[in-house]
Amino acid sequence: MLLIADAAALFLLALAAADPLQPPPPPLTRGSNGGRHRRPSPPVPLISVSINVDSKAYLPRLLRSIDHPVGRVVVQVGNSDPAVIADVRAKVANASVSLPHLNVTLASVLAGNPGSANGFNFGLRNLVAGSTAKDGWVLVVNGDIAFYPGVLARIARNVDRHLTRDPLFGIGFTSLCCGSEWSAVVFTRRVVDRVGYLDENFYPAYYEDDDYAIRVYLSGLKAARFNNTALLHGKIDGSKDYESGVALNLYFATNKADAAVVTWRRLFEAGVVHSEGYMRRKWGIDAGKKKAPTGAKKVDCKSVAGMNGACVVPYRHPFNDSRKPLSWWQLEQDGRDAILRKAGVVT
Repeated sequence: MLLIADAAALFLLALAAADPLQPPPPPLTRGSNGGRHRRPSPPVPLISVSINVDSKAYLPRLLRSIDHPVGRVVVQVGNSDPAVIADVRAKVANASVSLPHLNVTLASVLAGNPGSANGFNFGLRNLVAGSTAKDGWVLVVNGDIAFYPGVLARIARNVDRHLTRDPLFGIGFTSLCCGSEWSAVVFTRRVVDRVGYLDENFYPAYYEDDDYAIRVYLSGLKAARFNNTALLHGKIDGSKDYESGVALNLYFATNKADAAVVTWRRLFEAGVVHSEGYMRRKWGIDAGKKKAPTGAKKVDCKSVAGMNGACVVPYRHPFNDSRKPLSWWQLEQDGRDAILRKAGVVT
């Protein structure tokens, strides 16, 4: 039997799912804070989003959902199709006019899909370039994220509290779950200074978050999960359910046949195979996306619990080389080229 609040919440979520262009509804909660007044939340210094394509117009929805002061919103688009670049450029320009309170810029345009790790690093590099403060931070989000009213302020308040009270706080997560936790991540300047940037040898996606989580764990910094920070992810409430990119690609592989999907499927498959081998070379483990090969230890370190101590990895340094700091990685261009050739992107 559903409570009235539960039924209302389901109804509002159904409306959001029916029309992804509408701003997300507020989450319904029971009770109150008993009339106590909280001190105002500090502004969010930086929000970063990197996208390959925005065919469902999720980017305008994300920008409209920002209901809390933000220093800057930086957008990156990477695509070989000039029409896609023009579409994103127009959406950012329109937001600058229709949302004058928002300092949003198209800060990077790339001729091709740069990969997920590069998308994260776009935000981290903007953080480092834009602030020397050791308590600075950036919220890196996927383009299909949207904020429920009040959630962005709650995230800012949580980050401020953790930075003030915990000198080991390095990385933070929202209420997103079920495989989508890394779709909205708070990176502090602390974690970038100690752990570095995401390894762009993981291409186009998958394993880059596992690798970074291992490095956070080995650095001694801590991860935090912020309660009551549900987000809209795609057309569903990301705190309750999520269809992973792996599952979607398997669906596309069997149910779609247009050229763009076929190319992405080949790129995905080639990238996963390459990244699995790279992860084994770098950390001596299998990250768990596929069945672990004989002799490889299968672990999952990218949860908050994993980063805070549950993670177990054979190596303490990248490639089991004590001369290499946790931040060390170097793009292996031969590996990237092999992925692109196998996918048919280049010959």
